[in-house]
Amino acid sequence: MLKCKDILNAVVIDSEKAEELGRVKDIIFDPGERKAVALLVSNKNQPFSSLWIDFGFIKEFSDVILLSLNAEIVLLSEVKDGKKKLKENSVKKLWGLKVVDGSGKLLGTLEDLYFNVPDGKLEGIELSLGIVSDLYNGRKFISVEDIKVFGKDALLLNDTVNLEGK
Repeated sequence: MLKCKDILNAVVIDSEKAEELGRVKDIIFDPGERKAVALLVSNKNQPFSSLWIDFGFIKEFSDVILLSLNAEIVLLSEVKDGKKKLKENSVKKLWGLKVVDGSGKLLGTLEDLYFNVPDGKLEGIELSLGIVSDLYNGRKFISVEDIKVFGKDALLLNDTVNLEGK
């Protein structure tokens, strides 16, 4: 399970050429499918362009992201509606999203997301209850099964939510 904020700014290595491609600038997330679709990577060889790499091509991630041998690496400008997808589905837009339970109570804000590798499926979110609570009690993990609706302005949880310390 990968934490989104750990992936951002990570170095990406093409395992076929053992070459550094750049660093992860963003992650494209499809809220309907509840999965990470692609990585947006700064292009080390062309500083003013970005690379689009499907999330499924992540082979390993520890200190760096190692891509599988058959990874398709495409310029963002060559992806159909790539810039639109980036604008609408950047994972960064989700940070700070209100998290509301089934009774309408505001629980806190979305702090981070956890993804499965290599399929990119969302495993859950990290919930912040506020800085003081985060410091004393830690943030909470909410499983994807507890998420009812992933909206544009809020995340609505099921009526019965299991909050685990994380």
